[in-house]
Amino acid sequence: MKIALLSDIHLDVNSSDDQGLGRDISLDVASFIQSLDVDRIVIAGDVAESAVNCLSYLEYIETNAKKPISFIPGNHDVWTEGTSSWDEYNMYRNHHTSLIDLPLQLTDKYVLVGNMGWYDYTFGLPEYKVEEFITHRPKNWDVKAKFHMSDPAFANILMDQLQSQLENCRQYRVLLVTHFVPYTEFLVRKPDSPEWNWSNSFMGSRRIGEIINLYPNIEYVVFGHTHMRFGMVNTQGRKVICKPLGYVHEWESPDLNEELKRVTTIISLDE
Repeated sequence: MKIALLSDIHLDVNSSDDQGLGRDISLDVASFIQSLDVDRIVIAGDVAESAVNCLSYLEYIETNAKKPISFIPGNHDVWTEGTSSWDEYNMYRNHHTSLIDLPLQLTDKYVLVGNMGWYDYTFGLPEYKVEEFITHRPKNWDVKAKFHMSDPAFANILMDQLQSQLENCRQYRVLLVTHFVPYTEFLVRKPDSPEWNWSNSFMGSRRIGEIINLYPNIEYVVFGHTHMRFGMVNTQGRKVICKPLGYVHEWESPDLNEELKRVTTIISLDE
């Protein structure tokens, strides 16, 4: 079985006039995916703001690419103009593409496990306390993510769910998909940018990596969020993949198709 991996395609932003290509790129993405010799597409979050928009994009791509999609949301996907991001999250949970609390058996040997993850400030600068990350949260940072609890508390809920799933999949080889950064090796420190270094607090959680390390049957880990392309790296005895598409201004070229080729990873799993 062949699986294509993508993350952070941001179809809404990358289609916009001010920050994107000034046209709807969803058909281009669907055509690219249709051209791939794969059995399934896995997207590790950040397709579009809000569940209604995101799921509309996913259904359109799945229909036109004629390939099944498996998906876990990222932080942008749970943004809402309403009162609660739980409404967005539960829309994903109930959708046929969702991996939330629902591992998917791919072959006799492999299972696909998905968990959005979240940030809990454990990647933050050590000289600051948790309370300072909360009170000095960057302006406009995830203000549309409304789970009505602290970030560490929400992250703990999701990490408990992840560990429960992995416990139930010990007999399988696991392809794990999350949105947020699991290891410090994938953080970028910039000595001339205190604001950037502060933002690492919101990149992910050490606990994600700690949980992953408890399960030697996890062979692949896929994530995004950081918009830094690290490729496929052997870390902690497993293959870790981070190749987000990101925003147009972050691309190596203005050619969407070339960028999709650069960031798409295809893996082959034994039947």
